[in-house]
Parts: sequence; structure tokens; C-alpha cells
Amino acid sequence: NHFITKWSVPVYIALGLLLPLIFSILKQKVIGKIKFKRDFRIN
Repeated sequence: NHFITKWSVPVYIALGLLLPLIFSILKQKVIGKIKFKRDFRIN
């Protein structure tokens, strides 16, 4: 039980830091695709 509590804190901190980063990367990719499609339609 002590092993789980010892590792859960750094894991939660890592997830808390990584999740916003992953979301921002995904958002940029989605926005890039939408922009590309829009530019492609105009041309």
C-alpha cells in the first residue's frame, strides 16, 4: 500500500503537467488541418 501512495503523487503531478500540453498540441494540429482545408478550398 505504501508503494502505491509513494508513486501516485509523482504520477498525478506528471499527468497534471502533461495533459494540458497534449491538449494544446492536439488543438494546434486540429486548427492547422482546418486552416489547411480552408486555404485549399479558396485556391
